[in-house]
Amino acid sequence: MSRSPSPYWRPERVERSERVKQVDYETQKKLEKLKLLEKEKADEEAHERYKAELEIKKAKEQLEEARKKEQAKKAIEDYHREQDIKKAKEKKAKEEQEKLVEERVRQVLLGGTYTSTQLELANSEIHVHDRRHINETRIDQLRPTFIKVHKKHLLPETLEVYGLPWSYDVSTLPTHFQPA
Repeated sequence: MSRSPSPYWRPERVERSERVKQVDYETQKKLEKLKLLEKEKADEEAHERYKAELEIKKAKEQLEEARKKEQAKKAIEDYHREQDIKKAKEKKAKEEQEKLVEERVRQVLLGGTYTSTQLELANSEIHVHDRRHINETRIDQLRPTFIKVHKKHLLPETLEVYGLPWSYDVSTLPTHFQPA
């Protein structure tokens, strides 16, 4: 025997439930597409934000680097300025010290045997020559200077080439070499 359909069974109910299932399936697909689009849009926005943050970070780093370079440049300029000021002060102090020493020397020498014209002559010769010779011993140009050198250290030909006057010291020569 076959079973008879239930009196409540209607074919349109089956069709309706299938239609609902069909609609639900299509809606679900559209929802999935929508979610996928929203996710893509969110990812794109996040990527754009990341790019913007990266650009801002680079700009800040460049600004910081420029500021550091400017500070370093300013520090170098300040250092050079301080060194120039220091050199100027040292130069001024040295000039004042030289003036004091020159004045003292002048007072001592004027009180001694030298005249003011001899001092002016010596002073003008000092200023004409390099300042390097200040610390060297000054030879009085008015008095002749004799230097004793052993003959084994200096040949008479050398003195003649340079036009320097010279003579043998007769007091130190042995008696058989002394001129008659």
